Amino acid sequence: MPNHLTRRRDCNPLVIGALTGLVAPVLVLIYAIRLRSWLLGIIPLCISGLVFALVSDDLENAQRKLAKYGLQLTSGAFAAGTALVLKKEAMVDNKDN
Repeated sequence: MPNHLTRRRDCNPLVIGALTGLVAPVLVLIYAIRLRSWLLGIIPLCISGLVFALVSDDLENAQRKLAKYGLQLTSGAFAAGTALVLKKEAMVDNKDN
């Protein structure tokens, strides 16, 4: 059974970002649990939630949908970036051992 460092090393950040950005930002929590990373679970959800809370009252219906999809894609980009950093750290740790 692989440990979290092996999962981090073998993960595909683009898939994590695409699923989070295109399907649902909540999916990042599954990857955060599998990779044992609070950063991966908290950062994308907090950023998209904070920005949506600040912007949502001032928008019309069409603009609200556009903001929702933009925030979802931004959340996916942050998830992919965080997963990429975790993968690089796991690869460096693997070289040291």
